[in-house]
Amino acid sequence: MILAQPAYGVVLEQSLTNVDGVVIAAPTQVVVDLMTGPGRNPNEAEELLESLKRNEQSWRR
Repeated sequence: MILAQPAYGVVLEQSLTNVDGVVIAAPTQVVVDLMTGPGRNPNEAEELLESLKRNEQSWRR
């Protein structure tokens, strides 16, 4: 099942695949998407960015 498919393949370049084979957007891509989103999305982007900074070794390749 596909939940969403990007219009441009570049957004999948740093994606991750979990143990079930599900492709997950790169954390950095999620931050960028949230920063340009409506409502609370920019605030959520800031929270995610702070979390990524605190836990860099867990997501950076």
